[in-house]
Amino acid sequence: MKKAGKAFYRSLLSFLALLLVPVMLVWYFSMSYLRDSFRQQYTESTFRSMRSASQNLDEMVRQMYNVGFLLQSRSDILQIRGDSRVCD
Repeated sequence: MKKAGKAFYRSLLSFLALLLVPVMLVWYFSMSYLRDSFRQQYTESTFRSMRSASQNLDEMVRQMYNVGFLLQSRSDILQIRGDSRVCD
């Protein structure tokens, strides 16, 4: 009876080990796929955000340049400043 119990547990343990190996392999590859996918999406999102911020800053600089140019060309604003010359 003891031998039959040991054989049963031994065969159960080997069966579970054989079953566990493919499950662990599937888990490992699925996690690596999900990790790589997340990393790619995060990187693309970061680059899009940085490109958008760069474009926004470029547009703001352009607008500030235009405002400065308009302020220089307006004589009434130059008189308020107390400066009659046009700045470069």
